[in-house]
Amino acid sequence: MRTMKTIRTRMTIRRKVRMRTFFKIRRPKKAAEGIDREDQLNVPTEVGNWSDNEACEAIKDLFVTGDWSDPEAEDAEGLENLEGPIDAEDAEITVEGMDQDVDGAEGKEKLKKNFDAEYDAKKAGPEARGAEEENATTYMDQVKKQMEIQAALNEEAFADATIEEKLTHFGCSPGLYVRVEVDGIPCEFVKHFKRDMPCVLGALLPSEHSLGMLQVRIKKHRWHSRILKTNDPVIISLGWRRFQTLPIFSILDRNETRMRFLKYTPEHMHCIATFYGPVTMPNVGFCAFQRVGEKQASFRICATGTVLEMAKAFSIVKKLKLTGTPYKIHRNTAFIKGMFSSSLEAAKFNGAAIKTVSGIRGQIKKPVINTGAGSVGGAGPDGAFRATFEDKIKMSDIVFLRTWSRVEPEKFYNPVTSLLEKTASDWASVRPIRDIRRQDQIPIPQRADSQYREIVRKPVKFAPMRLPKNLEAALPFKSKPKLEVKRRNPTMEQRRKVVLEPEERQTRKLLQIINTVANERKAKREEAEARRKDKRNKKIAKEMEKFVIGNKEKRKARYIAQAREKAKRQRLAERRQSSKD
Repeated sequence: MRTMKTIRTRMTIRRKVRMRTFFKIRRPKKAAEGIDREDQLNVPTEVGNWSDNEACEAIKDLFVTGDWSDPEAEDAEGLENLEGPIDAEDAEITVEGMDQDVDGAEGKEKLKKNFDAEYDAKKAGPEARGAEEENATTYMDQVKKQMEIQAALNEEAFADATIEEKLTHFGCSPGLYVRVEVDGIPCEFVKHFKRDMPCVLGALLPSEHSLGMLQVRIKKHRWHSRILKTNDPVIISLGWRRFQTLPIFSILDRNETRMRFLKYTPEHMHCIATFYGPVTMPNVGFCAFQRVGEKQASFRICATGTVLEMAKAFSIVKKLKLTGTPYKIHRNTAFIKGMFSSSLEAAKFNGAAIKTVSGIRGQIKKPVINTGAGSVGGAGPDGAFRATFEDKIKMSDIVFLRTWSRVEPEKFYNPVTSLLEKTASDWASVRPIRDIRRQDQIPIPQRADSQYREIVRKPVKFAPMRLPKNLEAALPFKSKPKLEVKRRNPTMEQRRKVVLEPEERQTRKLLQIINTVANERKAKREEAEARRKDKRNKKIAKEMEKFVIGNKEKRKARYIAQAREKAKRQRLAERRQSSKD
């Protein structure tokens, strides 16, 4: 069984074997300190004669790191004399032969100590392990240390080198002023260059040079005074570029099945915007503004957001309501016109649900194909179709279809080149419609069918009900119509005078006397009842007044008694206190 010392010795030999293929360059010191740098760069050095042993001995230290005066230099010198590549098996055989003189007890003792230290660390608490981990050297610390050592070696090796040589080998270090030459810059950039506006140099990835549709999450800035409108030009600062585009706003529907079109941005919430622009990776932030002028009264930034995804196209839909009218009805089947412009368009909506204003539901069955005199459904206009309903509809009904129409974003991309102009406001950008109308004093078009107007409905006049004479004669007297037409002149019965007989006069006189006596008795009873009610109400009011006065006096007496009792207790407490003192 191999000991730990044998393994370490083998690893050291392998490391030294690999060092034959790597070397560090050390620059020789300058022959004279007064040599000019340009001469040193331009004059090539003479190649020496490497067959001379003395020359080889002189450069021996330049190809192997370390000091030859070190005791381990003998191993390095022995490795230098080896010819050809050294195999790993040869190295192991050499190590095993060297291990015969090493004491095995010492290696076992070190191995045991290492094992005990690891076992004690596992049994110790987390605090002890944490302190031990802090004291231990990590891989990052080792790498930093190696970098520092390498930097010191490079500084020592290139101590006498010129600046041009250092730039050739190391490149430009941080904090160094450089001069960059850029090709293909327009002359206007130099002509209108502004010293107070710094320019930042950047680079784009190969995939960022292409254009496509971007979908972003956007929100109107709370300090911006106006809401944003769909298809209004907006300048977007995204990554290294600023460009003008026409965004379309949308929002995910409640059932998360479609992106619904929005005409304006919501007031205090996010929405989705889709526009044509440079391909950008997701989760990249951006800001949007409407003008690049130096003078602006309101807040400049109008919206902020992040990129969600990119694709060739996105599906955005908006509500569409189509209306039509029937031109032929046969029971529950009707032929509708005016909803579609062609039979091909009507064929796309086969099976779609339709509805009338009165609430009768139906379904589109088949478009009407005009083939001359024998066309199905009669000679209907192009775009008519046949539909079935739950019930028979009327010719005055309006049939409407609720559907969705796809909205395509405009492929507009206008890079902002304000640095090529004398001032930022001189850059010609696409103006919003409201700015064009304001500057050119164009009135807002008014549609007649979009204006609010008072709806005047004529009163409905129903036709009088007319019953056939046969049916009216068969009806009972209670159900017969008793409506008489108002006469302009009184009838004969109304105009004639009635002359009573003596017996009839006495009978009427007797009935009149009896009714007068009855009315007088009724009036007396009502008067007596009113007096009783008035008397009773006065009595109740008097009792209530006594009750209120009595309660008030009782409360007053109770409060006086409580006040006296309290004063008495207070006097007793004062006497007790004075007696104690």
